[in-house]
Amino acid sequence: MGCPHFGRRADSLAEQVELNLMSFEDVEEELSAQAQALYPNKPENMPTMEWAQPYVQTYMQTLEVPNMGLTDPVLNRALADGTNLADFRVGLRNDDRWLETQNAKDEMNTTISQLGRTMGF
Repeated sequence: MGCPHFGRRADSLAEQVELNLMSFEDVEEELSAQAQALYPNKPENMPTMEWAQPYVQTYMQTLEVPNMGLTDPVLNRALADGTNLADFRVGLRNDDRWLETQNAKDEMNTTISQLGRTMGF
């Protein structure tokens, strides 16, 4: 979920289920409420990862990183703030990490080549 204290809370919830103080349904409801509090723009009955998947994919493709969860602060901020996907991608391209990607290098080479052709080189 991207929340630093989630591991402890998950342990607590597991213990409460083990002691029959909570049911699995209670845990699901609590986790759903926590997700809704973290991501108020998420449709209520949609799983968080399903809803976030387009943002995760955009993040991974733009910054050329392997599989990731919802732990990155940039990703979490965009999801929490309701940033649209196009603006999120622009924000990622303004991130210094993007300059180190092959995407950035390819785009710069293309731009320089087009500029050279425009100028007659």
